[in-house]
Amino acid sequence: MVKHDAEAATSRAKRDARRWIAGHECNERVSRSFDFRTPGMGSAYAFSITWTPGSIALAGDVGEITLTNHSLGNLVGALSWAATSDTSYLLEKTDRRKVYDPQQTAADIIGFANESALWEEGDRLKDHRRWLRERPDPYAWVEPWTNGEYHWWDQAPGEWEMWAEDRPAPRAFTKERASRKDFWSGRALEMEVVEPPRGWWIWHRLREEIAPELPNEAIFRSRHRRRIARGLLTHLKQARPDQAAELCSNLRLDDYYGATRWDPRSLGQVECIRYGAWLALIHLEPERAYTWRPPGWNELSDAFPETHRALEARRAEEAKAWRASKLQKAAA
Repeated sequence: MVKHDAEAATSRAKRDARRWIAGHECNERVSRSFDFRTPGMGSAYAFSITWTPGSIALAGDVGEITLTNHSLGNLVGALSWAATSDTSYLLEKTDRRKVYDPQQTAADIIGFANESALWEEGDRLKDHRRWLRERPDPYAWVEPWTNGEYHWWDQAPGEWEMWAEDRPAPRAFTKERASRKDFWSGRALEMEVVEPPRGWWIWHRLREEIAPELPNEAIFRSRHRRRIARGLLTHLKQARPDQAAELCSNLRLDDYYGATRWDPRSLGQVECIRYGAWLALIHLEPERAYTWRPPGWNELSDAFPETHRALEARRAEEAKAWRASKLQKAAA
């Protein structure tokens, strides 16, 4: 019965396809292909890129991928677009999608937890320093004309007690009794709720999720936080993207559901298209070898000015020699 249904579905799909393309006619499509390989290396990492109006396709030993852009109606314009565009932007023009990145997700979560804790600890430290600055001086004299007969304590005996009472509260967990309604019975249940200090809520939830065997105060110790961070990375490596998103939701991370990245294979394939498009432009218009600037050229100028100037001088000399040889050939 199952086999019969499968055969019927296959036959129906074939009939539908023939009906859809029954009126098609064959026409030649404008295209241009370029082959790239290292002489003497055979087909190792060899590839080709093919342009047709609206797309640039990569094929060969490095895999297959297609860039789609319906404005690519001109060969030189399409190659220039592919050679000068950013890799991430070009990947958006393919059918590839970003993959879940557990390592970056773990780093982001720990960063959120540390940012919240450090912000609160900074305020607590400022408050404690303010309290120390306000400490009364027990050796001060209230009135200079007493000739040392009366101490400051005799004039303001309650000042020290008032200062001691104003001491900032230490970093500690608080326990409160709360009443919550049971889902099944509908009765109100009395529960003891443990609340962490301000700024430590994410670390507290991470300890509950990753290392529940540790005591509450363990999040205040750096070695325990490193243990929780290692456990978080292991947990995220074994989790699916939806499970990582659920963890982020439980940690109350607003609009964050895990990090994603482009897989290395797709990045390498698009980089082959970018480099191949540049070589194709030089093949079509040799003078472009001395006028084209790769993406990031301005950043190179800012970061390494001496290297940038040396490369510019080399390009100028090569362009001058190329133009001179071109004039000699024309004269001959």
